Formats: sequence, C-alpha cells, structure tokens
Amino acid sequence: MPQPEIVLVNTYLVPRDPAEVFALHLDVEREATWAPSIVGIERFGRPATDGTVFRYRFRLMGRVLKFDYRLHDIRAPHEFDLTGTSGVRWFFDNNVKYAVEDDGRGGARVTLTTRITRIPWLLRLVRPLMIAAIRRDYAEYERCAVRYLTHAEL
Repeated sequence: MPQPEIVLVNTYLVPRDPAEVFALHLDVEREATWAPSIVGIERFGRPATDGTVFRYRFRLMGRVLKFDYRLHDIRAPHEFDLTGTSGVRWFFDNNVKYAVEDDGRGGARVTLTTRITRIPWLLRLVRPLMIAAIRRDYAEYERCAVRYLTHAEL
C-alpha cells in the first residue's frame, strides 16, 4: 500500500530580475541568514552543483530538526530541487522544488513545491498539526524571502 504524501505549494512575487532571484536562492547557505526557522546550514563537498549535500538544522513544532538535502536537477536560471532526509526512522523525507519565472512585469514569481514523503504512522496521527505548523513556517519564510531577495547583493 503506497504511503500518503503531503504536497504544499507556495508562490510569492519578488520585484527583481528572475535570474538574480534564482542565483540568490541557489546560494543555499545564505538562506540561514534570513530564514527565521533555519538554525544553520552546512555544505558538504564542492560548491552548489548537482549532488552537493547541505545539512539543514531548523525549528519546527518547537524542535530543532536535522535534514540532509541533496541539490539536484539544476536548470538555471529556472529550477532546482533539494531532496531531504532526516536520517531518523520515525520522521519524514521531503523534496522541495524551487521554480523561478518572469512575472510579466519585470519581477520574479517563485514557486516552492514541497512533497513530504515516507510519513511514519506516528506522524500520520498528527498530520493536521504538522501541516498547520509547516504552513505557518512557510508564511514566515515567504515574508522574509521577499524582503531578503528584493534587497540582497549578488
């Protein structure tokens, strides 16, 4: 029987050239300087290219969680994916696709599609609470992302 997954889609507009917005998002380690729920990001290996692994530490539902994300499918200047695993049997895995496109007014439309997979039975019991917590975190992330991406230097 296939495991249920959770799919969350967030879109926000940034009044900046889409190629610059893509480059800023692809500079994954800088995310820890402006995203309030991220406690830290550590890069393993080479600069941000296909296969680079980043260890994220972030706060969710009052806990600090650790995920290792692999960067892949970079299609500059439009899309890239980060696939994460917690390495903990009782927790979930996920994939985040970043898509950046022209908004038709000289700015960028950023869409983050998050697929949460391998959800263990214990977390299925608190699924509504988990979704609500992730949505709250994404709303805060979106506000901070727009502010940062609008003014950051490349």
